[in-house]
Amino acid sequence: MLFGSCYEKDMYIIDKFGKNSSFNNEQTQIAFFKFIHVAKSAKGIRAFPDGGIPLTLFKKIALYKYDISNNQLVEIINFKNLPKHRDSWIQKITFNSNYLAYSIYPISAWWNKQIQNGEAFKSYWENYSGIFVYSLKDKKNIRLCKNGFNPELSPNEKSLVYFIRDSVKIELWKFSFDDEKKYNEKIIDNIEMYSKIFWLNNDEICFTKLKSWKKYNLKTKQISNTEITNYQILNDIEPKIIDSLTKNITYKQWGFDLKNISPKSKAEFVDDIILLAGNYNYRKAVIQEICNDLSTKEIEKILNNMDKYSDRLDKYKKHNYNLSSENTKKYLKKICDNKNKSNN
Repeated sequence: MLFGSCYEKDMYIIDKFGKNSSFNNEQTQIAFFKFIHVAKSAKGIRAFPDGGIPLTLFKKIALYKYDISNNQLVEIINFKNLPKHRDSWIQKITFNSNYLAYSIYPISAWWNKQIQNGEAFKSYWENYSGIFVYSLKDKKNIRLCKNGFNPELSPNEKSLVYFIRDSVKIELWKFSFDDEKKYNEKIIDNIEMYSKIFWLNNDEICFTKLKSWKKYNLKTKQISNTEITNYQILNDIEPKIIDSLTKNITYKQWGFDLKNISPKSKAEFVDDIILLAGNYNYRKAVIQEICNDLSTKEIEKILNNMDKYSDRLDKYKKHNYNLSSENTKKYLKKICDNKNKSNN
């Protein structure tokens, strides 16, 4: 009882896509990181002095591949026990026709403070640090190295470049996928920590140094100055695009089963919707959980009861309720419309 009173009754869901994602060459598939955190806020003495530490009920950080043509979602890896949140990690994906390479690397500011604390670092280092390559043909993950990050596949998929960090500097390495001889080689001895990098063609790599662009030729091993103006366009996919493409995927398909941590009845879940329990993502998960058991008339009744509840509130609370309920109502109406279409 004491434990329960330390946290708010309602849970909330933080649901974010990673900061880096990638289409394949044909732009028929997209790979991305997904971060889901379900928690209850601290209250009372646990909330001091800065809001306190929330009670985590569910957490998942995973890398996915989504096929746009057939709406198929494939989980490539689940980063179990990974601490912190999305903004604590440097995420990198590079995706072509045959391979998908990735890394997830801690932002040093927080990691350096906690690196001596043991288990979190040990789990990350043993299981998830370094460069991984996923073969789309074999559906297998191969770890190239433990201390690399920020991979970038060549256009012909015969090579991959990535950073390696030692105690005093960052090096640029190349891995070759040659069938007869797979090998690693160092190509640049010292490069900036947050250098941007990409392949200009199969023989030339562009990278930043002291805020200017450099070009490295793999054949001549020469570095020269160059001008790049469209790097952001080439490499950034906005999270809202991924959200639009995957909008029909439910929380259960993402791996979060609401019933496992909140075994409420249908009537209790309906009350959560009407009373705007938790945040919108939580109510969305609730609707997904019970929508198969709701008729169109029941959905319309929920919407009607939301309007009635709003009308009983004073002016200020009514205004806030109407603003906060807008997305929930839209989602309910969408479910209702889909049911009507399937019935016709």
